[in-house]
Amino acid sequence: MSIDKNVEHVLHKLHLQQALSLIAVHSGLKPSAIIESVEIDIWPKFVAAIKQLNICISYKTLGGIAIISRGFSAFINHEKWKKLLATGEHAKNITNINDPPKPESANGIDYQEIYAAKTVETALEVARVYTLLQKQPRLQRQETERKLGLLLGYPRCCVDNYVAKGPLAAWHSYWNTLIQKGLDHQIPVELWATYHAPCTPNCRRTLQLGAEYLD
Repeated sequence: MSIDKNVEHVLHKLHLQQALSLIAVHSGLKPSAIIESVEIDIWPKFVAAIKQLNICISYKTLGGIAIISRGFSAFINHEKWKKLLATGEHAKNITNINDPPKPESANGIDYQEIYAAKTVETALEVARVYTLLQKQPRLQRQETERKLGLLLGYPRCCVDNYVAKGPLAAWHSYWNTLIQKGLDHQIPVELWATYHAPCTPNCRRTLQLGAEYLD
């Protein structure tokens, strides 16, 4: 993929797995991604890069949720966001604005949990499902976890395994298998690139996705 210097600079500032996820969204290999950390001082360049890559983002900000895409910026206030969480009806809750507020920062160093997708609807849906997941008790999260995993483009076999075992057991089982196979110090880069808990280290779909992300 040919990219300009600003996009390249921004990608180098992100964690490599996050940069790969962003490129995968741009390339259509992945429907959406959650960018876990963007340094505050590169935010203007990050927004410019997002627009150049023709990606939409949504994120929590003071007073609600902001949305940015190449030719569109919008805001959803807290009251409307509560309705969206309950109904999933995006279009009725969006107000166009020219200058979207920046994300909130908990530490003054970075902005966290930026939701990226090819469409505004998907970027908002990832934000909605992820927010619902954080509010639900552990024993009530299974279907929401499944929906989020599929929204993020993880293989269904891996999503089903993650939901069935739960986050801790799914990761423990994966790492335990890597250790048993002697792969814990030489993990195939394809497994690392996909940024999810594979159902097994031999998961064909995960290895294929990882190879495509790195291509």
